[in-house]
Amino acid sequence: MLALLLPPLLASAFARAAEPPMPAEADVAAAVAAAIDGRPVCETTVWLPLDEDGKASLASDHFVRRRPGTDARIDALAKIGLVTSATIEESDGPKRVIELTARGREYIRRESIAWRLCYAKRKLDRIEVYTPPVEREGYWIVRAVYTWRPSQIEPWSRELFALGALGSDGRAVDGERRDWIVLVSTNRGWKDQAWFGNPIK
Repeated sequence: MLALLLPPLLASAFARAAEPPMPAEADVAAAVAAAIDGRPVCETTVWLPLDEDGKASLASDHFVRRRPGTDARIDALAKIGLVTSATIEESDGPKRVIELTARGREYIRRESIAWRLCYAKRKLDRIEVYTPPVEREGYWIVRAVYTWRPSQIEPWSRELFALGALGSDGRAVDGERRDWIVLVSTNRGWKDQAWFGNPIK
């Protein structure tokens, strides 16, 4: 009987021995910071309907211009040099022609089919909570919830927040945000699961 029980007991003991210990909060914070610090903070510019070349021609009755504040937001972008803006006369009436400048393309970037205005960099604020290591798909993982704040904020972004061009979610320009991440145990410490391609659930 003992001979039959010994292999499972040894296997169980080996599994426990292989399980990584609960990571220190400082190690989790270091791994999260390495993954997120410096990432751009951006918002989709739904109020600025640029085409794929970074241009727009908007009649006065265009649905975007009928929204309160749109022209003031475009004026602000032109003032800080992110777009050029001019009114031209066409056969069907005046139109406002907008185009991204070279400087504007540094901050307003096309991602998939949307344009996003980037105004800061992410910076880890604190780790709120994290789990003990659990095994998933052959990896040992930890899930962590953390908060971060925008850093290296572009000075011109405050005017855009005041005009509603940024901050559509109601947050302040430097407001705290919450997110989560999955970390994977490696021979070089805990790393963002993004290193490993497919998400680990």
